[in-house]
Amino acid sequence: MHLSQIWTYPVKSCAGVLLDKGILDERGLAYDRHWMVVSPGGKMVTLREAPTLIKVIPQFAEDHLKLTTPEMPSLELPYRSTGQGLLVRLWEGQAEATVLADGSAWFTQYLGCEVLLVAVAKDNTRILRSSLDTHPLSFVDSSPLNLLGEASLSDLNSRLEKSADMKQFRPNLVFAGCWHTPITVRAVWKRICWVGLLLIVGENTPRFIC
Repeated sequence: MHLSQIWTYPVKSCAGVLLDKGILDERGLAYDRHWMVVSPGGKMVTLREAPTLIKVIPQFAEDHLKLTTPEMPSLELPYRSTGQGLLVRLWEGQAEATVLADGSAWFTQYLGCEVLLVAVAKDNTRILRSSLDTHPLSFVDSSPLNLLGEASLSDLNSRLEKSADMKQFRPNLVFAGCWHTPITVRAVWKRICWVGLLLIVGENTPRFIC
């Protein structure tokens, strides 16, 4: 078994970025689901309500995230955000966020309705509570990392009339090759202290960054 793909989704519900390598912090991959579009009342806006979000393409630069789409001028989002605080609502619980004025105006024009763009607040206290541990979270649905095995997807598609695409599941880490049981992999990754891990596509063992 080896790691075949690494994906991060800087803006929740927008297009993903395929990486060659990634370093994990306590929230998972750096800047994964760090930004999110919400209603003026703070409720998250997903692809279900705004399917054109998937056309927004993120690109990492040295000091900012660049967003592009054919219909709009590009938008640059600094990695360090300042703005008014807002409590936003997700599938599981709430999160402290920072409202970004320029980004809110950009997405409002793009979607044709009033929305806000928010970033994870520095003092965000959202916690994932599982049977094994607790972790601070960004704007992910329920866990810091989403894992997908290519073999599992192949097995699923063998049962479907219309094959599912891997991107529909928006995984962070995609593994190739077979493991003995899904429970083994799940248990191993739940128990890894992943802060400081360097993941490289093609390798089967993560490295620690000292």
